[in-house]
Amino acid sequence: MAISVAGMLDSLAHYVGALVIIASLAWSGFCLLAYLLRRSAPPSVPASLPTRVTPLPTPVPVAAPLGASSEAAIPAAIIAVIAAAVQTMLDEKHKIISIKPQDSSWEKVGRQAVLSSHRIR
Repeated sequence: MAISVAGMLDSLAHYVGALVIIASLAWSGFCLLAYLLRRSAPPSVPASLPTRVTPLPTPVPVAAPLGASSEAAIPAAIIAVIAAAVQTMLDEKHKIISIKPQDSSWEKVGRQAVLSSHRIR
């Protein structure tokens, strides 16, 4: 039972063609499903609510803690990103009480666990 190289290349072309057709049908199906889901989804903002946008209050400057060094201080850009993320997620009035850098002792514990898992010869 000998299989020629030309016969293998012909069958390979058929398999690749079938794979391309299946992939394009799957892509079309997903696009159709996304269109139908978007079309049947209710609007995100009900029509009965007013569309007036209230301006955000001006932010109050935050003073650095008394004992904090300049190395441990959180940059203002990071605080702004955290405040924007909280506003986006909560969609209601909120007040951020404090933002502190996370303790890095977990790094030491993880490193110690990795090193203790190795067998010493």
